[in-house]
Amino acid sequence: PRPIVVDGRLYAFYRIRPEADAAEGTPQRLAVGVSGDEGQSWDETVIARADDASEPIPTYDPERGTFYVVWHDNRNGDLDAFVSTSSDGATWSEPLRMNDDPEETTTGQFYPQLALAPDGRLDVAWYDYRDDTYPAPQPDPDSGLNLFNNMGKQQSVYLTSSHDGGRTWTPNVRVNDVRIDRTIGLWDPNYFFQVPLSVASSDDRTLVAWSDTRNGDAVTGTQDIVTAAVAASTDEGDRNLLLLGGGAGLVLGAGLAAFAMLALLRRWTRSAAP
Repeated sequence: PRPIVVDGRLYAFYRIRPEADAAEGTPQRLAVGVSGDEGQSWDETVIARADDASEPIPTYDPERGTFYVVWHDNRNGDLDAFVSTSSDGATWSEPLRMNDDPEETTTGQFYPQLALAPDGRLDVAWYDYRDDTYPAPQPDPDSGLNLFNNMGKQQSVYLTSSHDGGRTWTPNVRVNDVRIDRTIGLWDPNYFFQVPLSVASSDDRTLVAWSDTRNGDAVTGTQDIVTAAVAASTDEGDRNLLLLGGGAGLVLGAGLAAFAMLALLRRWTRSAAP
């Protein structure tokens, strides 16, 4: 669970996967549990349902009094990034698709993350396969497209922002300058090693960090952390974002500490190499 405390109430966001009914296609549920008595009792509300969904990532805007949650799921036949909002943590808006690639494509979008700037701008970024030069995956007759098969070989990182509390969003902007080759590193046609990207926002820019393989090859399998800063437009009528640039192997901010686990993978890869 991912907790947020608002006005003395504890909100815990989590995913529920009904293991006993998974074979029958029972949808997973994204939910929030709310406690007003320091965790002694809880009221649970379902945010969304889907056959395959990621954990919900929440934040709260105290100025607007609004909760935001992002995740990916396959309600449209492939994995897309979604956002939902709530003014009370109990009643949630209809999920809004974040990625603006054509809906008929079968390229997946994974693990959206969000950040709130001091001025109220909301930024959402995710891994994206729309720029993959290899053929897009096709749905499995039995399971469709999900987290385990809606993958390609080359990833990008995309970002969108909202200046009005999530009602409208800027066109998606590609953040990375080099496609991420997921055949490098610990990789198999059905899985590979990556960590969720990270987002941190100020009033004039957004910092995005992700796991990247540009410095690796089939022998070394090297993965690093790459960061890029994306500037918010100063023109209120133009909400597009302007790419400033990035650097490899650098992690900025305490919020990116989770990426330290990649160092362990890099050591393991080198020690295992012949």
